[in-house]
Amino acid sequence: MENQALEIILDKVFDYAGMFPPAEKTFVDALSTAAKFSTTLQRPGMPNADAVLKIEDFEKLKDQSLRDYGFNKPVNISILGPLLTDEGISDEIAELLDYDRTLINVVSYEMKLNDINETTIRHTLEQFINKLFIVCLEIDLSQDDWQSKVQHLCTLIESLSKNTDLPKIALKVRGTGPTAIDNKKLAFIIDLVARKKILIKATAGFHHPILEPGRYNNNLGFLNFLVCLYLRYSDDEMMIEDCYDCLNITDIKRFNFDKGLLWREFFLK
Repeated sequence: MENQALEIILDKVFDYAGMFPPAEKTFVDALSTAAKFSTTLQRPGMPNADAVLKIEDFEKLKDQSLRDYGFNKPVNISILGPLLTDEGISDEIAELLDYDRTLINVVSYEMKLNDINETTIRHTLEQFINKLFIVCLEIDLSQDDWQSKVQHLCTLIESLSKNTDLPKIALKVRGTGPTAIDNKKLAFIIDLVARKKILIKATAGFHHPILEPGRYNNNLGFLNFLVCLYLRYSDDEMMIEDCYDCLNITDIKRFNFDKGLLWREFFLK
């Protein structure tokens, strides 16, 4: 199939955060929009999560049948929630731990960390044993000590990932806002997660496929990110400098998807 590699890397590639900027839809409008993706998107397989919800909004999915929003399948949900302490589980978390899989499929639980506390992180992961969703950990990388922070967190994720009873764990990075990373940091991080063979999730700022600052005034491209990530995971000869160059490509024709994924001398079949 022509461009099969492109179709593969675009499968389940984004979470629809319709309730958050820039869309800022209501709960009902966001769910109704997501329910129509099978007919409104040119590539209906691109969404991973049909909705990104704060943990306090999770219970709203119980209030009425999701079919009323237009879903004829379980809705895939990404949850933004807190670290769990040993003081007890909140009602919202209890709901999450006991949801009805015939209606809802939680694909990720995502947390912002104020610091890297291994005990608290491990405790949270242990509450999600036997859950199939990915737990994503985000730390502020906007300060001068960002390298040591991300190295510390990735080393912890690498270690925790060896325990197969725990859910899968991913590093989460952000492309807009006060804690946004740029392509220089992203190149370093992609190299780091590839060397440690851990998962990564990127959020916010990846709205356009390719870096086109003159057209979109964007600093990040989701296709730049995906191509770089796939190639770096597959080839240890790809250096941080190569990652940076790949993330800054402004001409999509520089990427070749005909017989695999090709950029420069880096190829993934």
